[in-house]
Amino acid sequence: NALKYSPPRAPIELSLTISGGAAHVRVEDHGVGVPADERDRLFTPYFRTRRTRDIPGSGLGLHVSRRFAEQHGGRLWLDRSNDVGSTFVLALPLAG
Repeated sequence: NALKYSPPRAPIELSLTISGGAAHVRVEDHGVGVPADERDRLFTPYFRTRRTRDIPGSGLGLHVSRRFAEQHGGRLWLDRSNDVGSTFVLALPLAG
């Protein structure tokens, strides 16, 4: 999604940190962002924001990704977003 919804050659920033027994992968893009009034539905199956409806896709990617994270004891959330990008975080527990 970071590549898909960002301009060509726009940087995608990835980071990995360890916090509270979990690995946190942050993905920051410089794409279209998520409108504030649509953020609560972002992980709903088949949902497409008004900024992304003209770009091919099913609206399942974030929903499936969140469910995958949850099935592995983790979480996936939108950390921040504005008109010029978003940051998503995937947190997965470390193996003990």
